[in-house]
Amino acid sequence: MNINFERMPPVWVRGPTLVASDVEADLRFSESTRAAYGAIEVRSFVSVPLVRQNKLVWALSVVSNRPCERTSGEVNLIEEAGERTWDAAERAAIEHSIRQRHKK
Repeated sequence: MNINFERMPPVWVRGPTLVASDVEADLRFSESTRAAYGAIEVRSFVSVPLVRQNKLVWALSVVSNRPCERTSGEVNLIEEAGERTWDAAERAAIEHSIRQRHKK
């Protein structure tokens, strides 16, 4: 899915984890944003954006088509998975770069 991050709620793009237990009832979102989530059948989510140098790089999101109250343990697990995934991707990119240099 291609997401235009410029149209995302500012609170989400700045970096803190965003937990929405019921998008339809969440007043942080505009009517058009709630409609957009509804169009893709997202009713609740946890999104862990990764911000580097004040720029959104990517995000790990766990979504549900039903309202869902996430526990702090679940949110912490999703945040940890996001950080570990990013760390692994960075390591892989560095290793690939090193292998490419050695081939020359």
